[in-house]
Amino acid sequence: MHVHAGRIGPHTPRNVQQIGWITVTEPAAQFSPSAPTTFDGLYRESRERFAAVVASLSDSELATVVAGTPAWTVREVFAHVTGIAADAAAGELGGIPDEARTAAQVSARAERTTAEMAEELSAAGAQLEAALADRRMPLNPVQDMITHELDVRETLGLTVPDEDAWYPAMVALLSALAKERDGVLPWRKNVSGTLTIETVQRSW
Repeated sequence: MHVHAGRIGPHTPRNVQQIGWITVTEPAAQFSPSAPTTFDGLYRESRERFAAVVASLSDSELATVVAGTPAWTVREVFAHVTGIAADAAAGELGGIPDEARTAAQVSARAERTTAEMAEELSAAGAQLEAALADRRMPLNPVQDMITHELDVRETLGLTVPDEDAWYPAMVALLSALAKERDGVLPWRKNVSGTLTIETVQRSW
């Protein structure tokens, strides 16, 4: 998937779709901007999948360092997404957290078991989902949860969920990025360039 600012012209290929001021290039058979998508549902499904994966892992697997993170282990990635949900539920999630904030999320859960974190994530995640449904929550927790779920799966060589489970989120988030005018995505301004999505199976 490629994204750039610009407008569709009369000679634009059919696999190029216009979403607000963003142009998305995508294989025509795969691009489905009308697919039914709710941000709270996408978050919940990823949260539940991620928790199930973590519950199935051995201690050595939980200690595996995950690529694309600040040298976090699988366990620490799970602590981070739990911390995001907890901060959101407490009204303390002010946009995209900085490194100090994410480090604090991980360290605060260093002595907790994964089962305890899963219980915390379930409770806090339900509150986050309600806020997403009511449009009272920034959308970055959705992207964060799905991205880290896929990070862990790729690191451990686990099966990646069917793209219907995560691809609509990327399209929907791009749509929100292009159209949002209510401050839900305050960092949408001055966004340009190319976005490439890669998984173990394919890339766009």
